[in-house]
Order: sequence, then structure tokens, then C-alpha cells
Amino acid sequence: MSKNLQKTSENQKTFEQNGAPRPEGSDELEGGQFCNADFNVITTKHGWTMGTYTNNDGTSGYILTNGTSIFHFDTAGNIILSTGKPAQAGCGGKVIIRAEDKQEKAKTTSIHITGNDDQKTRVKDGEGGETVEEYPPYSLFVEGDIAIESQGGEVSIKADNITLNAVNVLTLRAGEAINLEAGQGGGKVNVLTGDYNINAAFCNNTITGGHYIDNSGETTVNQVLPGTVTAINTVGGVNYLVRGEYNVGVLGDYNLASKGNILFGSLTGGLGVRVLGKSYESVGGNKKSVIFGKPLSGVDPPTETFQQTISGAAPVSYALRAMQKIENKAVAGWSLSTAAPIDMKGSVVTILGSSIFLN
Repeated sequence: MSKNLQKTSENQKTFEQNGAPRPEGSDELEGGQFCNADFNVITTKHGWTMGTYTNNDGTSGYILTNGTSIFHFDTAGNIILSTGKPAQAGCGGKVIIRAEDKQEKAKTTSIHITGNDDQKTRVKDGEGGETVEEYPPYSLFVEGDIAIESQGGEVSIKADNITLNAVNVLTLRAGEAINLEAGQGGGKVNVLTGDYNINAAFCNNTITGGHYIDNSGETTVNQVLPGTVTAINTVGGVNYLVRGEYNVGVLGDYNLASKGNILFGSLTGGLGVRVLGKSYESVGGNKKSVIFGKPLSGVDPPTETFQQTISGAAPVSYALRAMQKIENKAVAGWSLSTAAPIDMKGSVVTILGSSIFLN
């Protein structure tokens, strides 16, 4: 045997002792094993070994390794770069690629990053102590724009917590709809902002629970389209507690209808009604007015408990028509004064009094 053949044979035996080929009689490959048949060393130099191998099924492969890093063409047509021990898996060092332009084209791409607990560093916090900073297992840094596009498919990102940090503006744009779902409909969506603006053609809210608003400023609703209607339909009640003034201005008709009773009450003030046109009142039942004539605090007492002033715009200033008897009772007397004649007509006129004065 020549010296070159003898050296090649020795290199092959040395590589075999490091675990490249399988021992004779073994059926399957163990972890880190490349072949179960023949391994051929092409060359060795400065601790690097280049070689090819074959398996019992006739497949073959090629490797270049120094025992720590490996460049491997396996039997399945894969190209494997490993920075760990010469094997199809494992990681010990780094793979660094520096290029002016880089382009990859593949039917599928899969990246599995297991992380490294040793990717931590201690940084002094300026107060005599140290803080531990952990580097993320996967980090992407780009000096410029980033474009991620999926043609005819979907993009899914899954993590325990996801943070999108935009220094200036964050824009979410969709061709049809944008859906926000928290806890499969049972979670919470929090919005913290200085100004919250919505510009939409329609805004529909479906709330199965309560709807609460704590507002320290003004609330304004402007409807600029003529004929629009604001409606509140509830099977319960509507309560308003206003500590200041409550003003309602209506340029059209104001209708108030209640199937039950209607109560207007003023606890400490009065009631004023001003009508520029005609006023009508229709009462289906009895009507009773109780007037106490008590003045409000700080207001001079009135001279009359009940006062009516009727103008003379029509020939008859006051007309009273009753289908039955009219009774007027006054404890302190009754006074009637008129500048025109008084006509009293009836089938029977009766005047009763302890003293009757006619002038």
C-alpha cells in the first residue's frame, strides 16, 4: 500500500471513530450518524475533513467538517449548515452571512429557534447594582422599510403578548373589514389616548351588558342632515339628573305623550308657561286646582292668591259655559266690579243674603 493510500485509510478510520459511519451490523442511524455503509475521505487539511459517504440503500452524501462546524449535502437533497457537532441538527456557534444583495426563493421555508438561556448580560444600573438584560432568541433589525406580503394567503402571528411600537403613526388598513377580538368575545379591549376620532358612515353598537360613560368635559351631538331622527327605545326607564340648567329648544312641534300619569314638579322654584299662539286644554276627567299662595323665600307675598288678566282683543273677554250648576263660595266675601251693565238672565233668579244693597 502506498503512503497516500495508507494516509487516506488512516484518516478514514479516524473519522469513523468520531462517529460518521455506523458500525457494521446496525440497521438504523443514531443521532449524529451520516451513513451505515462506506465513508470516503477526499482530503484532510488543518483539522478539516472533506468526504463522501454511501448507505446500504445506495444513497450518498457529501460533508465538509472540522468536528465542530459542518457543511453537509445529505441523502435527501438537503443542504445543511451546522455550527454544532457534525450532525443534521444542533447549534453551537453562529452562521454569519454578509452580502450586498440576498435573495431566497423556495416552495416552503421553516425556521425553528429553540432559544438560549445563556443569552443574557449584566448591565450596571448606575446605582451600584446590576440588571440582567436578555436578548431575544429571534431579532430582526432593518435600516429602512420592511415589506411583508402574502399573495392569496393569510399572515398569522401568535405569541403570549404582541406589541406594535410605532414612533409616529400606526395604520391598520384592510380591503373589507378590521376585526378586533379579545378572549373569544369575552375579553377586554382598552384604548388609552388623548383624542379618539371616528369617521364612519354608520356606527352600530351591540352591547349585552351595561354602557357607562364618565365624562369630565362637554358632550355634543350635531346632526347636520335635515330630517334625521334621534331615538331612544327602551323597555325600562330613562333617568336624567341635571345639577345645572336643562334647556330644550325645538323649532318644530313638541309632543309629549304618556300612557300613564304625567307629573311636573318644582321642589324649590316655580313654573312658567309662555305661549305666543293659541292654547288648548282638554281634560277627560275631573280637574282640581289647589293654590296655597305661599311666597317663595326672599320673594314679597302676592296681593292675590289667584289672578287672571284677560285682554280685550275680542268682543268677549271671558266666556264660561257650564252644562250644570255653577257654585262660587267665598269665606271673606265676594266682590264684582264692572264698568258696563250686568245682565242676569234665567227662568228663576234667586239672591239670598242677610243684607242686600242695591244702588
